[in-house]
Amino acid sequence: MVYDPDRGRSVLFGGQGANELVAETWEWDGTTWLRMSPAHSPSPRTERTMAYDAGRKQTVLFGGGIPGNTLRDTWLWDGRDWTEVSPAVSPAARNGAQMAYDAAIDRVVLFGGAVTRGVLNDTWTWDGASWAQLAPPASPPGRFGQMMAYDSDRRQLVLFGGRLPDNTRLRDTWEFDGSGWREVKPLTSAPAGFDGVMTYIAASRRMMLANEFGSTVVDEFAWDGTNWSELGTVSTPTQRIGPAMVYDSRRGRIVLFGGSSGTPVGDTWEANACGG
Repeated sequence: MVYDPDRGRSVLFGGQGANELVAETWEWDGTTWLRMSPAHSPSPRTERTMAYDAGRKQTVLFGGGIPGNTLRDTWLWDGRDWTEVSPAVSPAARNGAQMAYDAAIDRVVLFGGAVTRGVLNDTWTWDGASWAQLAPPASPPGRFGQMMAYDSDRRQLVLFGGRLPDNTRLRDTWEFDGSGWREVKPLTSAPAGFDGVMTYIAASRRMMLANEFGSTVVDEFAWDGTNWSELGTVSTPTQRIGPAMVYDSRRGRIVLFGGSSGTPVGDTWEANACGG
């Protein structure tokens, strides 16, 4: 799920339903979920990665997984229809990657993901028409299921955690300044985790991380560029893994949808972004 600030909508695509993968597109306007009826659509899949490209005012979707295979297609959503694009160069097929829009360079940045034989640690950018692979002097080790979001005040893309093929959970923190990665070694860190949610709350100028939804109580952490600090233990929606979460900047609300508690969960929750 991503947030489109130009239209004031949270955009949701695909995932795992009760009995099958789905290829539905939905939008949340703060009151109602609207099922969209595009003429074209990506195929059903899970673990795709999406980001809102503010420079081009469109949602970008890349890759994902289907049983026995991974995908490498690129799709664009303009609020009415999906368009598949076929750039001459493209990242390899993968699932569990992460993307975020980097306003400092006006590009969507993609990092990592899982492939059949392991994990990737490559960095790519999307300019609205083509993919370009970067060659930074340093890079986070390969992983999938990491959390990544852009800090618009510090103009840094922040990456945390993820996991390895043997299910080892990671807890390292990296920042991307538009040209290269650097590892930040905080004195205090959030717990190791993967498939959590992280979003930048512009209203309170903090990066909010919740990397485990394994119970009805979740520890939230904030990143200030130097250290992770625990925001406190808060009551949350019922136990689940893999929910989607975005920050609705127009309404100052955090929006959370779905996840799994053994079976898919389809509820929607909101919280005041400035309320701790």
